[in-house]
Amino acid sequence: MSPVERAAFRVRAIRPTLFNATLHPEFIPGLVLANLMTPRLWAWADTIRTDPAWAGADSAGRLRLLHRFLNKRFFHPTGTEFGRIWGLQERERIVDQDEREASDYAMRMIVESLRNITDPAFWTFSFLPSLQHGQFPLYVYPTVDTIAALPSLLPEADRRVLGVTCCLDECVLAASLALATGVCGRDDFAFFGSPAHYTLMVRTSGGPVWFNAKRECFTCNAWAGVAGADPGATFLHRLFFFDRLITATASALYPDGPCHDPGGILAGWVEEAERFVGAPAPWLRPVPPVAGSAASFDSFPAVPVDGRWEGWEAAVVAAARAEPAPVAEAGLLAFRHPEFCDRADLGKAATAGFRVFLKAAEVLTPGDAEAIAESIPGPHSIFGETGRVALPDEVLAFQTGSASERQLLRDTLLRLAPKGSQSVAT
Repeated sequence: MSPVERAAFRVRAIRPTLFNATLHPEFIPGLVLANLMTPRLWAWADTIRTDPAWAGADSAGRLRLLHRFLNKRFFHPTGTEFGRIWGLQERERIVDQDEREASDYAMRMIVESLRNITDPAFWTFSFLPSLQHGQFPLYVYPTVDTIAALPSLLPEADRRVLGVTCCLDECVLAASLALATGVCGRDDFAFFGSPAHYTLMVRTSGGPVWFNAKRECFTCNAWAGVAGADPGATFLHRLFFFDRLITATASALYPDGPCHDPGGILAGWVEEAERFVGAPAPWLRPVPPVAGSAASFDSFPAVPVDGRWEGWEAAVVAAARAEPAPVAEAGLLAFRHPEFCDRADLGKAATAGFRVFLKAAEVLTPGDAEAIAESIPGPHSIFGETGRVALPDEVLAFQTGSASERQLLRDTLLRLAPKGSQSVAT
C-alpha cells in the first residue's frame, strides 16, 4: 500500500462496514481477531462448553451446539432496525472516490441479489427506491462488546438475548467461537457470500459444516436431505448472491478480482464447497487471478499456545509489527487497541458516523458542542476501563462515554458543524 492508501485503510478499519469491506476483505478475518482479543468472547465460549452434550460430541456436533447458542441467544433485526441504530449509507456524503465506487458496487450487488428472493414481503424490497438513489441502511460491523450493548437500543429484542447481530456478525462470531473452543484452527474456516448475505463453512474431520448465518446449520448429510434435485441451485438460492470467498489468509472478489491468495488455498476451498454441495459450482470457478500484492494478506497468526484473549492479543500485536500485516492491523484497529489507534485516525473515522453528522446540525457555537457532550448521562465507556475508545456515534447511541470519548464527540461535532457557524475551529 502507498502511504495514502495505508492512511485510508487505517481510518476505515476502525469502523468496518458492509460497504468498506468490499474495498478491504481483510477487515472480515480482522474482526475474528478483534473478537478473540476480547474477554467477553471467551466467556461466551465457556458458556457453550458447559452444555452437557459438549464433552461427548465430535467436531461437527460441537459446531451444531455453537450454532444453537447463536440462534437462541442473539437477535437478528431487519435492515430497517439497523438503520435505526447506525443510520444510512448515503452516496452524496462520500467524498473519497474509492469509497464511493465500493458503495455503488455493494448497492448494485444488493439489488442483484433480490432476483433470488421470492418472498415479496422481504424487507429489502422496500428499499429499492432508496438503493437507486444511493441510500441503504448502514451496517457497521462491530466487535462483541458493542454487539452485547445493542439490545438496549431495540425494545423489540428479547431481554434474554446476549447481543444484536447481522449475518456477517453471526458468521464472524461463529468463526471466533470455533477458534476459542478449539473446534477449528486458523485454516479451517471460509466466508462465502456477498454484500447482501454472508455464510461460513468450517472444515472438520467428518466433513465441512455450513452456517447459513444463524438461521441454519448443515452437515453434509443434513444438506443432502434438503438440497433436492439441483443442489447447486439450492445452495446458491440460500446465498442469494455470490461474489466473494474470504479465509483467514486469502480472499477473492469474483469474477475478476482482486484476489489475494499467497498460499494458493482458495482452489482447495472451492473443491471443499463442491463436495459439500454435492454438485459442481460453476459460479466458484475459475478463482480470479492473484493480485501482485498477494503476500500482504497473510498475517492472521496461528493459534497461540496461550490461547485465551491475552495470548491472542500478544500474537496479533506481534504479527502486526511484522509488516506488511493488514489482517492483524485491521483486527487491532477494529478492536480499538490503545497502542495502535492513533487519535488523528479516530477523529477521521468519527466523522463518518451518521448520528453525529445529524447532531452536528444543532451546533452553531462551541458552547452547543459542549452542551451536547455534557448531556450524555453515562460516565463510562462501553469498553470499560480498557483504554479502547468508542466513536461519537456509539457514545450518542448508548448515551454513555468516558472523558476522552466526550472530547472526541465535541471535536467531531465542531468539525461537522454547519459551515459559517461560529463553531468552525481555526
